[in-house]
Amino acid sequence: RRGCRDETLTLFTADHGEALGEHGLYGHTNVLLAPEVVEVPTVFYGDNVSVSGDDPFMAHVDLLPTVASILGRADELPAEPPGYDMTRGSPADRMVFNADQRRGGTVFGAWDRGGGHTFSTVPLYLRLARAGERLTVNNHGPIHRRHAAEILSHPFGQERTFGSPIHTRLDARSFCTDVMNSSLSTDSRQLDTEAKDQLKALGYVDDDIE
Repeated sequence: RRGCRDETLTLFTADHGEALGEHGLYGHTNVLLAPEVVEVPTVFYGDNVSVSGDDPFMAHVDLLPTVASILGRADELPAEPPGYDMTRGSPADRMVFNADQRRGGTVFGAWDRGGGHTFSTVPLYLRLARAGERLTVNNHGPIHRRHAAEILSHPFGQERTFGSPIHTRLDARSFCTDVMNSSLSTDSRQLDTEAKDQLKALGYVDDDIE
């Protein structure tokens, strides 16, 4: 009645997906970098919102330039901001990088419109230890034990291909290496006890939030 919707841009998205039994897993902490965890819905709702292309492929890094464009403030961004303005679309051969820091290494992947390739630098013994934790002390332990055989196979198959990626596995690894070797300015801070307790309540463990 107040006309707020006429002057409001609403954005619905998420920072990650959630495994609900796929690959024998539940949750999102320390699980496979599978599409169920990597892909998230993204909806823009408002006047004059349009996305270029019939099959838009976007990443979180596209949110800022897209929102700025919709609000008519794209000229306030740096000359070459990271990400794409999705009202104009993104390249058909685009690859998107994602990574998850784990104990002892990193699990990372490159995704395109067709699927993705994932890789891992986590030593096998730590992968096996994590599988054991998943079946015992993990919050979803009772459910995971119903899929024990599949979960125990994960440490030997952390590097996978999902879907039908446009790019080869070699190209995907090269892309990931370039991203991880790039220089970025970062800032960090120590989490206080309250923040850590809130993260634990969401299912994160100490090793994930040091």
